[in-house]
Amino acid sequence: MPEDIKKAIVVCVDSAEVPQLFEGARAGGLAGLAKLMKEGTIIPALTSPTGTPAVLATLATGANPATHSVSKEGDECVAEYLWEGWQRSSKQAVLFGYPASRPPEMEVPQATTPKDVANYLLINPDWDLCMVRLGSDGLKLDGTEALDRAIGEITGVADEETLSVVVGLGKDGFLLLKGSGVRRGAELKRAVGLEDVAPTISYLAESSVPADCDGGIVYQALEDPDMKVKELRACRRNYERLRRSSGPKVMC
Repeated sequence: MPEDIKKAIVVCVDSAEVPQLFEGARAGGLAGLAKLMKEGTIIPALTSPTGTPAVLATLATGANPATHSVSKEGDECVAEYLWEGWQRSSKQAVLFGYPASRPPEMEVPQATTPKDVANYLLINPDWDLCMVRLGSDGLKLDGTEALDRAIGEITGVADEETLSVVVGLGKDGFLLLKGSGVRRGAELKRAVGLEDVAPTISYLAESSVPADCDGGIVYQALEDPDMKVKELRACRRNYERLRRSSGPKVMC
């Protein structure tokens, strides 16, 4: 497990222009997303449920609609949220424009622009997970260039300890992961479900997976899928060395 990833910024693009955003970045015309694609792993085939409320709940819980029970606006989410799971790992979350039945405890100021979000993340060090919704009822942005600039501005505050995640919602959605432990410049051909995002983020950020999660970790996006096994072996070896070096126990 890479020890230098401890935080995560998740930018959720909820716009009809998601396909144009992806294709524009792939062609090199949109610098913000294109830079992340070059430095991380892009998954162009992201499957998701239908209906915006169900989609947002699935992303935030890693659970399918049958599990989280959200199908329309106003429905109560019965599954554990990503940030609720992270609280078991003593981590805190902030949301900007992202709806939730039970939002995180941390209060955030009103943010109307990507710069507001970026400034908050830079000034306040106490957050571990940030989820931002661009478009629809989140931060209002028009056009692929505006969306791309917002992605670049928000993820631009990430340091080497922060995982950057961009999720393009919709029929032609995509997933992008960038950070230590993630493959660089890779594109996965297999389809990934939206429910796989939460457990993958939690795994990379060394945080608890939501209790009701239905998805799985996208190991193909990792530099070394066996890293966890290798770390466990190293821990066992180190424990044995420590035990042997401690000498015989003192008899009382």
